[in-house]
Amino acid sequence: MLGATQFGTGYLVRDYGFGPPLWMMNIMFFMAFLYVIIPSVLIETVDRMKKRNENLNDNIKSSLKSGLVELKLLFQNNTHLRRWKLTLLYTIDFIREILEQSGPLIFVYGLGPPFCWSSVILAGYVMVATFGNAIGKIVMR
Repeated sequence: MLGATQFGTGYLVRDYGFGPPLWMMNIMFFMAFLYVIIPSVLIETVDRMKKRNENLNDNIKSSLKSGLVELKLLFQNNTHLRRWKLTLLYTIDFIREILEQSGPLIFVYGLGPPFCWSSVILAGYVMVATFGNAIGKIVMR
């Protein structure tokens, strides 16, 4: 199922243009936005939201503070020479994140010259890239 929707979107763009996928995406985002903004309309989230909002700021501050303190301790203690390993892993993750976030540039360059890919070929590329990224994350964990 991973990346299969990319092919559907590729054929949709090929047959109808960029309008329908854009509107479908906007409608889905708007529905998710309404779900977040008006949770009291939904019966299932009323009780949880009241409990969660009481101490939300305290939880965020304490979680952020404890996470930063634990990260500092992780690098301070050089048990089994792990500092260089952690630095290497964080550097690899940083480079991976830059490459992953540059994905929209592939759309711009892939559709234009010199490549001139069709929307279906571009969808296949995105599917393979998404699948490869998922496999890489599974293997690295």
